[in-house]
Amino acid sequence: MKNFCVVVLLLIGTTVFAHRQPCPGGWAIEGSYIYLLPSVDDTYFVISGPEASLGVAGTRINNDFGFNSGFRVGGAYAFCTCDRQVQGYYTRLRAQQSKTISGDHLWATGVGAFFSIPSDFAGVASSNNTLLYQRVDGFLDQKLLCCCGVNVSVLAGMEYSYFKFHQEVDYTVTNTAQFAAANNVTKTWGVGPQLGVCGDYDICKLEGSCPGVLSFNIFTSGSFLASKTSTRIGQTASFVDINDEASWRLITAFHTRLGFNYATRFSCFGVSLEAGYEFNTYLRNATKLIVGDEDVFSATGINYYDFDVQGLYLSAAFIF
Repeated sequence: MKNFCVVVLLLIGTTVFAHRQPCPGGWAIEGSYIYLLPSVDDTYFVISGPEASLGVAGTRINNDFGFNSGFRVGGAYAFCTCDRQVQGYYTRLRAQQSKTISGDHLWATGVGAFFSIPSDFAGVASSNNTLLYQRVDGFLDQKLLCCCGVNVSVLAGMEYSYFKFHQEVDYTVTNTAQFAAANNVTKTWGVGPQLGVCGDYDICKLEGSCPGVLSFNIFTSGSFLASKTSTRIGQTASFVDINDEASWRLITAFHTRLGFNYATRFSCFGVSLEAGYEFNTYLRNATKLIVGDEDVFSATGINYYDFDVQGLYLSAAFIF
């Protein structure tokens, strides 16, 4: 009887493991809630000083993003032979962040040189940032190792990404008609090859009314994206409205996810639940036009910034 129970438990564990991923000829669909923190290198917009100064003295105020909700959906199909499957995913995140500060000694930094705004002014400064990040991944997954609770696969495919960052800044001088406002918009989209590795390790088999397998999962990949970037800056007080002609660049991207997964099986389908943390970075993805002073507005330049996004994810997959 004891041996019979052991065999039953082993069969249950094996069945659960087999349904963490789709069986040959099977399908899987997945949905994820993501709670991510996007970061663009330069979101400072004003210097606030405690007292009058002959130069510039104070603290740079940052309107950086907080955590925002998004989603990821995807699916997979396993071929009947070769331990191989195809996967596809779509990710979307929209973020918005605003900040307003008032003071007696402010210096505008989120715009070019404004002759209508004094260098040290009393008034109000505000910043509003919005961001849209979208990504499509397509993979061919080939399993390389399945032994002693360890599974390792290599992935080859494509990535498409879209990034738009809009930074608005406004400055108003107290008790005067003096004001300044600027809008800086950058858009980058890119597509290119992506290579990665994923793996999982079975921590333990859980028994009870809903037997399953608890595992630790890891995914990491890198992409080289042929990308097109366009940038625009508009400055109200100085009548500046400049668009950069769109240019092609090569952008490098890296992605990593670490999580704990619980997989179980019901009568005709399997269920997989996962929670973890992810990191994504795009090197020199964002741009910002820099405008000269009022005498040489045409003396423009451009700065490049990294775009990073990291945070928590919760996933549920149904395997048929």
